[in-house]
Amino acid sequence: MHSMNGLVKKLIIGTVIFILLVIAWRVFTGSQNSPEELVRSSGGNTLTDIGGSSVEDTFVDTLLNVSTITIDTSLWSEKAYSNLRDFSVILIPESVGRDNPYLPTTTSVSAAEGEVSSVVQ
Repeated sequence: MHSMNGLVKKLIIGTVIFILLVIAWRVFTGSQNSPEELVRSSGGNTLTDIGGSSVEDTFVDTLLNVSTITIDTSLWSEKAYSNLRDFSVILIPESVGRDNPYLPTTTSVSAAEGEVSSVVQ
């Protein structure tokens, strides 16, 4: 039983090393992309060409696609929607505390008068 645990540990360690070697091989021998290829959009337009019409065309196409969106309003007339209840909680306004709640309060004791006064700044 002891030799079985050692075999399982060696198998797991070997598998992890193999996976790490495959990942390292893929990272170091993968295709080298130029910076211009990294900033291309799916349409083939470069995103760095701000002055050209490629970004403007993409924006106009997106804007035209947004304008064709329609919303199905039949939801508002369904029985399930009309049976929804509002569980809103009404908040009661309360008095506000001190201007600076972190400012310590000071207490002064007058021994001659025997009075204690608390000063809140």
